[in-house]
Amino acid sequence: TRHFESVLSEDFDDFKPPAAFYVAQCYMRTGYMAGATAKFARARDLGEQYSNDKERSAEARQVAGQIFEGASKALAPFDKSTLFGNLALMSGYDTNVLSLPPTVVDPVQTSGKKSMTSTVMWGAGYMTSPMKFVQLVPSYRGMLIYNFNKDAQSANFFNNMVSLFINRKPLEPLSYGIKGEAAHTFQNDIDPDTKKGTFRPFSLVLSTGPFLKWEIIQRLYLGFEFTYLKTKNYKDAPTGEARKSGTQYTTKMSVTWDRVSNVFNPNLAIGYDINRTLGTEGRSRGLGLDFGNMIPLSQKLRLTLGLNVDLVSYPERSPEARSDKTVAVNAAPTYRLAKNVTIMGTVRYALNRSSIAAAYNYNRVVVSMGAALSF
Repeated sequence: TRHFESVLSEDFDDFKPPAAFYVAQCYMRTGYMAGATAKFARARDLGEQYSNDKERSAEARQVAGQIFEGASKALAPFDKSTLFGNLALMSGYDTNVLSLPPTVVDPVQTSGKKSMTSTVMWGAGYMTSPMKFVQLVPSYRGMLIYNFNKDAQSANFFNNMVSLFINRKPLEPLSYGIKGEAAHTFQNDIDPDTKKGTFRPFSLVLSTGPFLKWEIIQRLYLGFEFTYLKTKNYKDAPTGEARKSGTQYTTKMSVTWDRVSNVFNPNLAIGYDINRTLGTEGRSRGLGLDFGNMIPLSQKLRLTLGLNVDLVSYPERSPEARSDKTVAVNAAPTYRLAKNVTIMGTVRYALNRSSIAAAYNYNRVVVSMGAALSF
């Protein structure tokens, strides 16, 4: 494909439509679907442009017209809007249940309780054609976290999230857009007298920001996103330094090498966030490093290994500042049982060491397995 790629970058106009079409076919045969769809789209656009150019020869216009028809036919399965959805159940054991839901960023707030747990996740959405200049992807996701240990049931959460992604040419090597999301969470509020729980509003998080994905070279992707979040914690006191409501700014850059090799398909992400809560106790700055590697053990079985490191400081905390270092490792196998059914598992170990050891040091092990249905 190298010679045909050079044709696309040089001034050989009449040869560009067939060159793009041939490169797309080569990419498709080698399983490089992102490159194939991008080159088919370019062949289609060039074919349409050149076939209508009266200054070109009749033979060049005819070839361009044939390329336009062939590329349009190849892209037809992608050029449509679709509905999608999923349902998943994960069950397992947690040695240190989190006392905050996933929508609230605080990696070191745990309950100290052990429990058998179950998490149910579901979602649905609509995706307009990725072949259009702008693609819209509205969706809804729900999640229920249930702990069977009665002493840990105040950490049961019910979360609803709606989001909208607006993407510019998502199949192009360089695509970007803007996202918006609203996440509303209920917590199981335990009555101290009756010991019975009732789900009541816990938090509302609104977020928005731009994102970008750029294929620098073949199969090597650079990602960037910035997110502004506004959080309302319904359990905040009117005053005080423990209030968690406020604003947060997060920046994340990632590099993904989608080689689809037998041992090395890495993803590296670096993130930095600033959390400006109303109370000084939660005001923080954090630097995070995430590394993952997907290993395809067979056509149906995959194993993803991960390492996460978070460094978080709370410089305005009174009476003394606080800093935390969290390291987590995980292994997550998946097995495709059928076209739309996947069996999943995860083993995760997390260790946090804090400058205020007595209150915030912890170890946590989570082991779970389950299944997901997608449609």
